[in-house]
Amino acid sequence: MTIALAAYTPHKWHDFGGRLICAWTRSPYSHVEIVIDGSCFSSSLRDGGVRAKPIDLDKPWWRVLTIDWRGREDAWRVFQRHIGQPYGWGDLIAQHVLRLPVSDPGLLCSELCALMLGLPESTARGMSPGQLVEYVEMRNAA
Repeated sequence: MTIALAAYTPHKWHDFGGRLICAWTRSPYSHVEIVIDGSCFSSSLRDGGVRAKPIDLDKPWWRVLTIDWRGREDAWRVFQRHIGQPYGWGDLIAQHVLRLPVSDPGLLCSELCALMLGLPESTARGMSPGQLVEYVEMRNAA
């Protein structure tokens, strides 16, 4: 069975954080989730860090990209190693905004999803939602 990457485009007028991420990263996507068997896995500021939860992805603000090059068991094992970790505030500020190296134990959504897709930590750290979508598109086209 395949897994998927779900990419979120901010659609509410008051989603200033999401719109700021999109502007900063020059991408329409502010958040990503890994989808396995209908459950979504990510790191979320609103949910306090790494978590799993059901999300209705049949809304127009979600784009779902099927992934057939990564096994769900491998992705699940990565999630299990990180479940409960905090949201990556230090990483967000230091690496994404100030462009400084950081060793924050927290993870951003795109970083966790990249790790779940098998990217090395050196690549996953610092990856934005838009960059991960581009990677998946490129990998799917190969």
